[in-house]
Amino acid sequence: MKRNLMLLTAVVLVAVMLSGCALWPFGKVKVNWTGDAKEVFVKKDMVKRVKKNETTKFDAALLKDVDATKVTLEPPLGVYNEDEKVFEFVIEAKEEAITIKVTLAE
Repeated sequence: MKRNLMLLTAVVLVAVMLSGCALWPFGKVKVNWTGDAKEVFVKKDMVKRVKKNETTKFDAALLKDVDATKVTLEPPLGVYNEDEKVFEFVIEAKEEAITIKVTLAE
């Protein structure tokens, strides 16, 4: 009986890991924000993980005193939406990690 319970637990754990369950970080890619990201974007809008092998779209709002014309992104994954005052990001996650370098010109 004890062996059957352990086998069942192992099978369920493997099924959850392979399914890409939202509770587990498997199947997700880490997004690293570097440079001036904390001085440019609202912290809660800075996505930490995106799904692997899928295109993810999200918006990141600028802090109140930031001029969008002075913000550069490397690689250029985001486009500024003048009407909504947000950067619209489109990330296609194919690597294990993505680094977005944000530079705020003086």
